[in-house]
Amino acid sequence: MDFFNRSRSKTGGVRNEHLWSKIRLRISFLKTIKSPSIISSRQTEKLFAFIPHIPIEELAIPFSAIATDIISGEEIVLDRGDLKTAVKASAAIPGVFPPVQLDNYLLLDGGASDSIPVHVVKQRGADFIIAVDVPHCIRKMKKISNALSIIHRIDDITTFHLTQERLAGSDFIIQPTVRDINWYEFDRADEIIKLGEKAAEQALSHLYKLLAEPFTK
Repeated sequence: MDFFNRSRSKTGGVRNEHLWSKIRLRISFLKTIKSPSIISSRQTEKLFAFIPHIPIEELAIPFSAIATDIISGEEIVLDRGDLKTAVKASAAIPGVFPPVQLDNYLLLDGGASDSIPVHVVKQRGADFIIAVDVPHCIRKMKKISNALSIIHRIDDITTFHLTQERLAGSDFIIQPTVRDINWYEFDRADEIIKLGEKAAEQALSHLYKLLAEPFTK
């Protein structure tokens, strides 16, 4: 990492940040050939250190996390037990974070089985569902360079259309403008959070109007 930082300062700063980001991503990809994830279990623990080990049942607001069991392919709803374990499992991006072992399950990101789990919220008794749609568009590809890019592209298309079906079951959708941010750009977290806050604030007036109207299903 120090090499990248020194090189960045010598070659034009921000102009080359995208290049170094791609290089880092490719090096990380090579690491996954010999290990289950780019980020180790120890690093993962540090990243999630801010989340306490408390029972989900004790939370003031009802909470459920969605994960995917990579053994069976089943969607797993985590609505009880340890909060940190549930969040780690639900956020375990395949190949980036290590799978989370829980009972007989080996869990990864819930987006693999259900990116917008509207049905889970309905089962919990919600009568008005607000969904957040992050990948709400399919960006046009500039070129198809190899088989791997085709595989990723098909996955993006499939996820997009499945997400649209899930969104149809919600009552209100918030769509942050993050189409130019790639999923692996974790260094832009502050920017992403601000964009999410902005989208929510812009949606408030419309949301208040909907909530003020008589609501029937």
